[in-house]
Amino acid sequence: MTSTAMEEERREYRRLVLSSIDLDQAIEWVDLILGNQLYRERDEKERAISRGLQTAMVVAYSRPFSGNDERKHTTGKLRGELLDVFDKDEKTIHSRVLKLRHKVFAHTDSEVRDLKVNVASVMGIPFAMPLSHNPFVSMSEAELVRFRQMARKLSTRIAEELTKVQERLSPGDEF
Repeated sequence: MTSTAMEEERREYRRLVLSSIDLDQAIEWVDLILGNQLYRERDEKERAISRGLQTAMVVAYSRPFSGNDERKHTTGKLRGELLDVFDKDEKTIHSRVLKLRHKVFAHTDSEVRDLKVNVASVMGIPFAMPLSHNPFVSMSEAELVRFRQMARKLSTRIAEELTKVQERLSPGDEF
């Protein structure tokens, strides 16, 4: 293996390690939601906790695919072929989760929120009235279970990749 290929493999290894951490977080949070039946959102407190955990879960899951800054020592995102572990339906869910991350959970998208501002006159003074809706999409129990299965499947695939690279490393390597 050339030194350039070895360096690229090490960069990829570091991305795999970071992605594994992110997926572990997403799995931890979906387990909390499911284990405590927070998806039911029976009251305001439960609703806030559920939505906060779902936001954290989606953001953590999406990190490996969101195109982090490319660094000298780490690739910016996971290789796309790692998603070959997913079937067609899982790839659809994966795309939906990434879209939710970009449009709802990690950014405030004015189109998704359908933000409109109407200006009225109140006692002769302009008064702006912003109108918007909260597009938060709570995942159902079935969706959360499927998400957990997907995250675990991808986590296993990443662990396999880490093992493959690790077998080619030598004691004393440092990167």
